[in-house]
Amino acid sequence: MKFIKNLSTKKIFLYLLIYSILSLSFALFLEYVLNYKPCQLCLYQRIPYLLILIFSFVGFFFPKNIYWLYTIMIFFISSTIISGYHSGIEFGLLNESSSCASNSIESLDKTKLLESLSNSMPNCKDIEFKLFGLSLATINFLISFALSFLIYFKINYEKNR
Repeated sequence: MKFIKNLSTKKIFLYLLIYSILSLSFALFLEYVLNYKPCQLCLYQRIPYLLILIFSFVGFFFPKNIYWLYTIMIFFISSTIISGYHSGIEFGLLNESSSCASNSIESLDKTKLLESLSNSMPNCKDIEFKLFGLSLATINFLISFALSFLIYFKINYEKNR
């Protein structure tokens, strides 16, 4: 963990800011350019990254306050929980919540049926996009878990310095 000790807090905030911008941009690119529809849990996984972006931006200008790192660590832990739950659903280890289930089609009217199909969200267990053979939820889980620990080590180093 020597490289964490040598990184300034300001650089960590900058790297987290860049990482969150790239992550959110990639998710939006997949959705709006490549037309991959996100499921409900995919949308929920964006919330911690938006908060990390905001707090990293603030932390960059006030790097002496270690509480920004605590807050960001909590957001990465929440991202780990959400993406871990999503990965558990994808692997069939966990049951889907009601927000993940596909909308049921209750009408036989042609226009309502087409409208229902165009507005429906994908099921959380269906993996529409993979990168390096892993779903984005699994990749998010691994990265969020690792970054939670790296930030934890940096906080401990700064406190004991």
